[in-house]
Amino acid sequence: MRRSVAALAAVLLLSALAGCGDDSSDADSPTTVSSSQPTTEPAQVEYEQLTEKQLRDALVTIDDMPPGYAADPVDDDPGSASYCGAKPDRAPIRADQDFTKGGGFTMQLATVGLSQYPSAEVATANFERLREGLRTCAGETIDGDEVTYAVTSTPQTNYPTLGIRATADSFTAMVYAAQVGSTMVTAGTAGLTNSDADLAVDLLVKQIRSYEEAARAETAG
Repeated sequence: MRRSVAALAAVLLLSALAGCGDDSSDADSPTTVSSSQPTTEPAQVEYEQLTEKQLRDALVTIDDMPPGYAADPVDDDPGSASYCGAKPDRAPIRADQDFTKGGGFTMQLATVGLSQYPSAEVATANFERLREGLRTCAGETIDGDEVTYAVTSTPQTNYPTLGIRATADSFTAMVYAAQVGSTMVTAGTAGLTNSDADLAVDLLVKQIRSYEEAARAETAG
């Protein structure tokens, strides 16, 4: 059962982190806005390029999780997930962390990730490719499960955001992605019977804040 949820999360997160094409290349209780009307980051804000270690150090930790979750071992193999028949681009520097709660039919999976591109322009191109892909691909088959995708409302982050809900007979997942400078920030939850959307929102906001603190460059004025 866990394999189905993990496979789904891998597909959605790799897609959100890396784009969905095959070309190389602040409040504590946030409100929601339509993902079709993304907000944009302030023009004066700049973010430094981080090393892989710095990205990993900026990830949400077990201390940020609600009771009952355990941090899974780091998996250095990103897998070979595709999205709607297209293998996604890979960002040059990535870091992610999975958390698991319970087991069997009550198991819940949560995950956060940071995927850094060479520039904000490259990140924007991949973000828009993911958005466009969701307009033309309503679902696909993953490990024998017929999965249906839907675009959802997203938390207010002051950055371009996108929400993806995926449902199948054997699992449900919610993934949020936000573009912060040259980096795609993602957070998601998945389960065999339901997905905790509120936790996914909370993790996205926390992950954005943690990344901002690590990468925000000093600016004049």
